[in-house]
Amino acid sequence: MRWLVHLLVMFSRLRLFRRKYKLGIHRDDLVLDVGSGNDPHPRADVLCDFSLTGDWERAGPIVRHGRPLVVGDITNLPFIGGAFDYVICSHTLEHVASPERAIRELMRVGRRGYIETPSEFTEKLSSFPFHKWFVRLEHDMLIFRRKSGPCFDPLLSSHFFSMWNQRDPYFLLWSFNSADRGLV
Repeated sequence: MRWLVHLLVMFSRLRLFRRKYKLGIHRDDLVLDVGSGNDPHPRADVLCDFSLTGDWERAGPIVRHGRPLVVGDITNLPFIGGAFDYVICSHTLEHVASPERAIRELMRVGRRGYIETPSEFTEKLSSFPFHKWFVRLEHDMLIFRRKSGPCFDPLLSSHFFSMWNQRDPYFLLWSFNSADRGLV
């Protein structure tokens, strides 16, 4: 039975992979990843993050893989308008004080793009205390609601991340199949 769960995890992961990596980026597009941190998008040509060493809000040190890395503030990006064909911003906007300003900057420097955040569901299940916003999608519009306080439960969060880090197949199956509820 466990082999079947592993197979289902593989197919669920493939579905999620297609969602995140089949973004309609063209071969010649110049792609910026804002908030690239320790897990930059493989298609990104240029990486941008707020700090080279401030790992307190990411899962590990900056990863570059030989790509240029620019230190910059997402609410005041150091690029000219329209410099990029495509901008990726994944798991970054829930950290910033002004997501509206950040989104305006993403739109200023890029012609097209992809934004991903944890959903309100995920924030309540496994929140980080430094996430400032609940995010949901309504009628093709991102809605940000400031958290009144941390909804961080250390015991629940520890259990959640322990199962993720141990690659528990039953948890992974649930997690990948819940991506539509867990991500915006």
